[in-house]
Amino acid sequence: MNDYVKQSSAGYWDSMVGDFDAIYAKRSFLDRWLRRDIYERVDMTVELVNKLGEHQRVLDVGSGTGRLCIPLARSGHTVVGVDFSAGMLDQARHFAEAAGVADRCTFLQDDVVADGSRVVRPGERYDAVAILGVLDYISDPLPMLKRLLLLEPKLIIASFPRAGTLRAWLRVMRYRLQGLDCPLYFYTGEQIAGYAREMGVNHLFMEMGQLHFAKFSKSPYIPY
Repeated sequence: MNDYVKQSSAGYWDSMVGDFDAIYAKRSFLDRWLRRDIYERVDMTVELVNKLGEHQRVLDVGSGTGRLCIPLARSGHTVVGVDFSAGMLDQARHFAEAAGVADRCTFLQDDVVADGSRVVRPGERYDAVAILGVLDYISDPLPMLKRLLLLEPKLIIASFPRAGTLRAWLRVMRYRLQGLDCPLYFYTGEQIAGYAREMGVNHLFMEMGQLHFAKFSKSPYIPY
C-alpha cells in the first residue's frame, strides 16, 4: 500500500463491499436518476473500448466488485481487475462466474503504483486502462496516471468527481457525519488539462452529471 490512496486499508474496503456494490445494484428509477452518471460512465467506457476494436486487453484499476469488468468481458474483451480489497475481489469473481465470463476476467489484489506491482511491470501491455471511482480518494493522481502510461495503452479512461457540485458537498458532509476516515478529493477541468500536459498526452473530457469523464491518449485520435 502507498501514500497515494490515503484510505488504503484493505480492511476498510473489505467492510464496504456491500455498500459499494449496492451503488451499482440499485435499479429504481429514482436511484438511477440521482446516480445516472455513475452508471453512464460504465456504459461509456465499454462503448469506447469497443471502438478500439475486438478482443482488447483492458486493465480496470480499482475494479471493486467487477461492475465494469463484467460488461467489458461480455463484449468479448479480456479484463484484469485490480483492487486493494480481497473482499471486493472475491465478490467480483463470484459475479463473473455467475455472468459466465470468468474465463475472460482475472482479479488481482495489487497496488499499481508500488514498485512491486504484479500488473505494472516491464513487458506488460494493455490496450486500454480504466480508472473509475478511484481518483475520489487520491490526493495527487498524476503519479498513478504517469505510471499507467508504462503499459502503453491506446487509451486511459478516468472519472474525476467535479469540484463545486451539490453532491460533492453532500458527500463530504455524509462522510463527516458517519465518522468515515476517508479523505475525498474533487477536481476542475483545468486540473485535468494540467495532468494531460504533465503526462505529455492528448486528452478530451466532458462533464457527465457530477463527474468529469476524461480520456487520455498519446495518439492525436481519441474516440468519442
